Amino acid sequence: MSKKLIITFACILVAVLGYVGFCLTICDTSDSLRAEKRQVFKDFKSCKNSEITPFLEKLSSEKFYRASFSTSFPWVKSGFRTRVKTDYIGQLTSDAFIRLSGNNADIPVDQENIKKLLAFSETFMKNCSKIVEDQIRERRLDAFFLINDFESAIKILEGGLPRRSPAWCKGTIAKIRFHIAEAKQDWADAENQLIIFNDFMMSDEQKDFEDCDPTTGIVYSREWVVAKNLLRCANCAEKQGKGAKVKEYKSKAKELFIIAETKAKDDQKSLAELQKEIKAANL
Repeated sequence: MSKKLIITFACILVAVLGYVGFCLTICDTSDSLRAEKRQVFKDFKSCKNSEITPFLEKLSSEKFYRASFSTSFPWVKSGFRTRVKTDYIGQLTSDAFIRLSGNNADIPVDQENIKKLLAFSETFMKNCSKIVEDQIRERRLDAFFLINDFESAIKILEGGLPRRSPAWCKGTIAKIRFHIAEAKQDWADAENQLIIFNDFMMSDEQKDFEDCDPTTGIVYSREWVVAKNLLRCANCAEKQGKGAKVKEYKSKAKELFIIAETKAKDDQKSLAELQKEIKAANL
């Protein structure tokens, strides 16, 4: 076979392979990317709880040869990419945590599937941008609460959260340690941890604190939250036989409940719930 014929044959082969490759390549445009994103979201919404993590795992690992065109150099960008951008998969992961968390009413917490999502997100979130990674980290913190994995929640808080102050992290750690101590019936430690948390709640940083329970619409002021915790302190003190401390905690709780009533005066639903708790505490 002549050299000229070999070169001609090679050129034809390259052209054919290039054409086949181009046909198998997904060509991205602005419209196609938006359509793909909408379809992925639709597929995500249709997943059953047990299908969510496998769907995200496949979405993050399955890659296709894709090409996009530009009016500037380089005019063609190509390579193996996922169906949608990694950060969008990260946003879906964050949404998945919310979905599996239930609503404290008719939809229970799905602990089994939360654990699977926690395992997936632990490594996946490192591929995301810092903003999305931090968003997932906060969702993971809430998830660890929901599955009662308090030690893992503490590890996240000890590492710090960009959108939370060191004081907030310290106060939240104290709140978690209270639950750990309560489960162990270590009433002295439980009492001390609540005192640390209450000190944070009454600091200037929390002066405008309000927490609305999305499932009930009830709005909790910081005085209401601290008063509830003081009643818990009273219970811890009672377990230890510290009668004087019990009276002291209840007296402080009563003072804060009065302030909480003033703050809730224009919110009849919250006020009714607050007064119900005050009556139950015999204050």
